[in-house]
Amino acid sequence: MRTTSASACLATLGLLLALSPAPHAQETPILSAMRDEMTRSMADLRMKGEPAPYYIEYEIDDISSMRAIARLGGVVDDVSDHSRTLRVQVRVGDYQFDSSRFVTQDRGAAGAVASATVPLDDHYDAIRREIWLATDTAYKRAVTVFAKKKAAFQNRAAADQIPRT
Repeated sequence: MRTTSASACLATLGLLLALSPAPHAQETPILSAMRDEMTRSMADLRMKGEPAPYYIEYEIDDISSMRAIARLGGVVDDVSDHSRTLRVQVRVGDYQFDSSRFVTQDRGAAGAVASATVPLDDHYDAIRREIWLATDTAYKRAVTVFAKKKAAFQNRAAADQIPRT
């Protein structure tokens, strides 16, 4: 009898946990700015006559470091640093053929990636502005790389055809 009631209690507890809303992390200005800029960019970012982005990736590294140098038991130098670095990747085209994984002579393999320094204070508008500028730069690079990649593949397809005699 006890095992049945214990099983019923566990099943009820599991059901209550599954149906209760999950706790959400506190929304930070960085996350809000990233989410809002992602929504705006996916909906509105497009140059006339060029493909719209179908993939946008944001990454912000928030790094704090400290270095201390001591000699003979005394601190000689101590330095602390805090930085935030944004990395944005934009792809245009579609899942079958896009601007990624194409090496060009002028940009190398990182053609559609842009990076920037994000302000350390949690000022929403300042963070969003840096994200917007980096997204715009990455989008313009992606459009350029996509055009070069498309031209290279068209030229390669035309060159692969050998005339028969």
